[in-house]
Amino acid sequence: MTIHTYPGNLRIGVLDANKSTVVDRAPQPLNPKFKVLVLLNGYHKFTVNECEVELDATHHPAAMFFHLRARGTLRHLASSGHPYRKLALTTDLDWFNSFSESTLPQDSPLPFSHDDDGLSLQKWQPSKDLIRLSTQIILPPPNGDPWQTSLYRMSAGLEILRRVLEEVGQDNSRPGDAIAEQIRLFLLSQLENQNPLEALEAHMNLNRRSLQRHFKRRFGVTIADFLREARLQRAHKALSEDGVSIAMAAFMAGYTSPANFATAFRRAFSVSPKLIQRVPR
Repeated sequence: MTIHTYPGNLRIGVLDANKSTVVDRAPQPLNPKFKVLVLLNGYHKFTVNECEVELDATHHPAAMFFHLRARGTLRHLASSGHPYRKLALTTDLDWFNSFSESTLPQDSPLPFSHDDDGLSLQKWQPSKDLIRLSTQIILPPPNGDPWQTSLYRMSAGLEILRRVLEEVGQDNSRPGDAIAEQIRLFLLSQLENQNPLEALEAHMNLNRRSLQRHFKRRFGVTIADFLREARLQRAHKALSEDGVSIAMAAFMAGYTSPANFATAFRRAFSVSPKLIQRVPR
């Protein structure tokens, strides 16, 4: 496995090769750490502190993390794949604790329990976005510049860590959270589409009523209200940063009447659109 080390001792390991056996089954010492494994293809079996873990990605990618708060041992039992394609992301506990405390709400529990033996681990089926990011790290786009490739891997690795906290930290009693987030991201890509719900239904393979239910339960607003606010935010940015005309900003926000747009804008931001419009130099 090739290991890339970044500031704060963030380590990203990638392996993309044909494997048919484990070379060394001897126990290996482990320092306290937080580690994420994403197996895109192949089979992997190992133990952490005698706790057996099996990742089978022969049909679908698999992921796991372990949070080790005291020294422990690792033993590889089996690994195979043609190709065997794996990503490992590791952080020291100080780095991880600092990162998680700064990115999670104060009342949000970490996505694992603190067990008596100092080890927490969890397996889950990674989302499409996590699979995409892992693939981009293992197989980055060719640009001929090692420095740019290194930065590319680091930024994708940080995004993976954020998504792991998000995906695994979700309450299992709320399976619609992941669906609602997919809806939100798709809607943000469709702000110029004046009637995106038809495209959304086809993209998510869900009827409109189900889409509305998932979204409202997760975010507390309707899809229409979310789109209205997102388009107004886009119009605000275009006015304040790009200096577009009021008529263009109204069009970007989905209004045919600049007067109606100005009323909605003042209601949302407590200021007239003309007052925040950037004046060209």
